[in-house]
Amino acid sequence: MLCLYSLDLFDDIAYVESREAFHATAGRPRESKEYSSHIESQQMQSVKYCRRTAKWKELETLDLSSNDIKQIDSTLLLAPKLRNLLLNDNDITTIENLSSMSNLSTLSIANNSIKRINELHTKVGNILYLNMSQNGIQSCEGFSKMYSLESLDLSCNKIFDMKEIQHLGRLLNLNNLALTGNPLAGFVDYRVKVLEYFDEQAKDLVLDNEKPTQPELDKVNVLKALRIVREGKVPDLKINLSLSVLTLMQNLVLATCQDEVF
Repeated sequence: MLCLYSLDLFDDIAYVESREAFHATAGRPRESKEYSSHIESQQMQSVKYCRRTAKWKELETLDLSSNDIKQIDSTLLLAPKLRNLLLNDNDITTIENLSSMSNLSTLSIANNSIKRINELHTKVGNILYLNMSQNGIQSCEGFSKMYSLESLDLSCNKIFDMKEIQHLGRLLNLNNLALTGNPLAGFVDYRVKVLEYFDEQAKDLVLDNEKPTQPELDKVNVLKALRIVREGKVPDLKINLSLSVLTLMQNLVLATCQDEVF
């Protein structure tokens, strides 16, 4: 596999070929056979380069995993039709130079060195599938406006605060979320606490490759009712729950209201 330390390699092709052709023909009489042969060589190199760039313009899937890449540079603009980009197992620290790639729908950048995400929606456009597992991410705030996201893998990062999930609960198209391997995944009732942030969307969310069970959804509704009561409002108890769970909710709500009175 070609080892790339920077994607600039593909830009350098044109520069190196034109520079070598210039030095090779410099100072030679135009009528000489030697000059003519160098001109023909230069033309052939240009044709080969054009063919290479033409292929890039039609490229839809690009896998540059395990290449020790340090940064995402503007070379990717050579592939305007790119839909799937894999940059796993590199040493990238930030996401950049992808905002103008309007066709990009899948980005996998797992096992890199990204620790902070800021306003990701301004950097990647309308991504549908995003894999950022095995980085050093602690906050989810940078994902809060990624409204097009359908699948997000943040497993094996460093997310500790459960409140960070509120930023993901705003993503109405999100139906697949992976958070295993984060510190918060070790909390009691971790799944229920995560699902609570997604309200009505919770029943359709696949969390860590598993759809919510009915007992989990019942607990989510109980927590939601308690939260509403604490806000001084009356929760809607006309929901599809088992009689025992409904009775538990009513008792908890009543107890909470009594606590507020006393």
